Amino acid sequence: MSNKVKKIEETVSEELKQVIKERWDMEKMYYLSIEEKAQNFNGNVMQRYYGISYNNYCPVLLKKTTLDRILIKHGKNGLVCVSANRSGYPQDVNDKNTQRLIIDIKRSGYSYLPIYGGYRSKYTGIKDFEPSFVVFNYTHDGKEKDFEQLRLFALDTCRKYEQHDVMIKYPNAALAWEDGNGNRVSKRSAERYWKNDLTDDTENDGLFECYVNPLPMNLLEEQRRSGEIMIWRV
Repeated sequence: MSNKVKKIEETVSEELKQVIKERWDMEKMYYLSIEEKAQNFNGNVMQRYYGISYNNYCPVLLKKTTLDRILIKHGKNGLVCVSANRSGYPQDVNDKNTQRLIIDIKRSGYSYLPIYGGYRSKYTGIKDFEPSFVVFNYTHDGKEKDFEQLRLFALDTCRKYEQHDVMIKYPNAALAWEDGNGNRVSKRSAERYWKNDLTDDTENDGLFECYVNPLPMNLLEEQRRSGEIMIWRV
């Protein structure tokens, strides 16, 4: 390779790095601009689920374009969506199970994205945030893993936390819903949750929306949240 060609490639590389940095900065500024402090303990997810008391901001609304970008960038090798939350269980039980699930995901070594589903009431605002976790088929350092291992992790989680089923996205295939034994079940109504469909919900008198964790307050918190996909970096 000639010195001239090498110099051109280095220039392009630096320009690309600058473009990426500027995009990240813009995303970060956007999410910073819409962050709001939690009005109560239910909204303070960082303390409620992670034990991080100094970050008292509530989750931020996830833009559909950003969600699509996450799926394209991080989901090409497959992913699963797991939860430890069960309707009818007391809040403290669901919270403790979610805390345990977060530990399980961290110990697994997979990269993950916490997502909170919530109904924004037309009259009273958001009622609550129901947590679930999109787990991607690669490690914290970007190494792809055997998808079957990720699938088995999801099924184990389904049984451990007494879930009816888990969502599984096979590589190069459509979404599938499977119970803890690996049997496929039908759950078409959940498609809009995955697509972040911000539509009227007459039964709940509001809008169904998806949220993600607030930005870390400092570098120490970002390190503590190792393995989590930071939305403004996508």
